[in-house]
Amino acid sequence: MSNVVVNDDTVFYYGGLKSYGNINSTIMDKFDTLSYDAKFELNISTKYKRNTYISRDGVYKNVFKDRVFPEMELPPYDANFSETFEQVTDERARDFIPWLRESDYNKLAMFWSGGIDSTVALASIIRNIPRELRPKVYVTLSGHSLIENNYFYDKCIKDQFTCIDTRAVKVEELISYGFRVITSDTGDGIFGTELGTQFYYEYGNLLRNASSTVKQQWADLFEKVASDEVHYTKFQDLIIDYFQHPKDPNFGKIYYEKLVKNVETCSVPIYSLHDFFWWIIFNVKHTHCAIRLLQFYTDVTVQDKRKMIQEDVVNWYQSDKYSLWSMANNNNGQKIKGITGRTYKWCAREYIKTVCQDEWYFDHKLKLASLNNVISNWDSKNWNKPFYRDRFGINSDYQVIYQDTPGLMEYLFDNLQSFKIDWT
Repeated sequence: MSNVVVNDDTVFYYGGLKSYGNINSTIMDKFDTLSYDAKFELNISTKYKRNTYISRDGVYKNVFKDRVFPEMELPPYDANFSETFEQVTDERARDFIPWLRESDYNKLAMFWSGGIDSTVALASIIRNIPRELRPKVYVTLSGHSLIENNYFYDKCIKDQFTCIDTRAVKVEELISYGFRVITSDTGDGIFGTELGTQFYYEYGNLLRNASSTVKQQWADLFEKVASDEVHYTKFQDLIIDYFQHPKDPNFGKIYYEKLVKNVETCSVPIYSLHDFFWWIIFNVKHTHCAIRLLQFYTDVTVQDKRKMIQEDVVNWYQSDKYSLWSMANNNNGQKIKGITGRTYKWCAREYIKTVCQDEWYFDHKLKLASLNNVISNWDSKNWNKPFYRDRFGINSDYQVIYQDTPGLMEYLFDNLQSFKIDWT
């Protein structure tokens, strides 16, 4: 810990806004002494809790200097990318076949929550991994996994794979046994954020004070949230209201303008409302989703995360092909078919159905915060509860930056005090 230097040259890849809420005793106690600009950035962290936003494309101003992990950079946008979700997903599983054959020691640990993203990954394994290699694929699950998708477990897992209870083993222990740990944490990013689906659920509440005429106008627009017929700016007033912060009446408008600046300066066409919400998670929240397992839920003694990030822990949806598919498939019914939660991740539902004919899951499965259910099952051995909140981020040398790293607090305050709301 003592050899970690904190300054702009170290380049923070992760942390920042996500950790401000965890150092309340130092920063939040001085909240009233900060400028409005600094308070605005801190309010993002209090509203969206433990989320870090780091842009992979377009302008998105943060308090401190940050860059994107080379492993997580976006491939150039290709409007002509033509591979289907099914083709990309089949290919993803086949990528692991040579590695599984390479050594008897090599194995896969599929983290399965029962949600759509992790079920797609496991369905792809079933479709594409040869039967002689199946004994080298293990499924890591919890009791919540069975509750969320019991039918898939009964039909496709229990008699085909060795299962591991998430409470029984740590990520680094799996790695030491020869496993590559496969997560689906970045799955939401290629389809669109939960922030968007929650907006759809809240749509009626956002209209509660509108006149009947206005409500009808908004209702007509609502039918086209994922259509290229209506630009996201048509929903501007409702989005601002949705973003509003209880302690700052101007927050919603400024935050909306910050996101619009990112959208307007990126290389990907963003048109519909669902595009707008999709881009937030696909672009600026991606690093948070990809790194949170390594940052907070791996052993506190493993300070250098380079090998984990580059080799040992694989995000299923972290691939150029998935990114290219996601950027080229907006407003066509692949990500959301209609306006209800039961049509979210439509092409993923169709893919799962090719392996498991669960009509209820296909027709009625809603988005749940599956990761929280999995984490809640981990005991202190796995979660390192006394220590995980002490971690602030990961620097350019892939080393953990702790909250008591010398120079960190001074660095944060210097950047907060000089931060200006200027999206130009």
